[in-house]
Amino acid sequence: MENLKTLVLLQRLDQQLDELTILRGDLPEQIEDLEAELEGIRTSLTSADKFLKDADFQIDTLRIEIDAAREKTAKYKAQQFEVRNNREYDALTKEIDSIGRQIEEMEKKIEQIRNHKEESSKVSHVADPKIAHLEQELADRRAQLEDITRDTLDEERILLSDRKKLIEKTEKKMIDQYERIRSARDGKVVVKINRGACGGCFKVIPLQRQAEIKKSNKIFHCEHCGRFLISETLYDSFINGTPAK
Repeated sequence: MENLKTLVLLQRLDQQLDELTILRGDLPEQIEDLEAELEGIRTSLTSADKFLKDADFQIDTLRIEIDAAREKTAKYKAQQFEVRNNREYDALTKEIDSIGRQIEEMEKKIEQIRNHKEESSKVSHVADPKIAHLEQELADRRAQLEDITRDTLDEERILLSDRKKLIEKTEKKMIDQYERIRSARDGKVVVKINRGACGGCFKVIPLQRQAEIKKSNKIFHCEHCGRFLISETLYDSFINGTPAK
């Protein structure tokens, strides 16, 4: 009976803690979402700024390579007038064609970098006001949550302390069952028999089982939903702190 009493009192504490959580609403989730969005924009902005810093250097490097390639092309073309046979001429032609393709690739790369620079500049232009807006919104949400938390902090501390004490004096097996059922059954773990039915799933309980539950000699679970079952009289006596009649 003592274990059952502990579970009833533990359930009441958890219900009170749940009510405090409800007061916060979805503010914690909103704050997490805003933080994630803000971090994403900042990461994009950092990447864009880094690219803009490197882009001109990359373009200058490619231009130098293009100029060197064109000089080499001019050199090979001049050599074509000095060759002694077709094989040497064809070899120079292949080199010139290969360098031409390299120049085309480098020119494409420069165009890609310029396009990327334009996109990165847009990111930088849009990100700053967006970040300012999100930072303000995040500050507002945090202030709202702080106000709510401040009003309920002492109450929550007391409830958590009482909860810890109950858990410490109860068998781990019972607590594990309690937590498992609580997670699966929307917080309703210990339920009263109501008009011959389980107070959780409302399935009818056989008369013999009802009589055994009222005797309170052992702990019973609902055969349908798995919740702990208790008589209304005993449940109320645990909640009110009065002897069961």
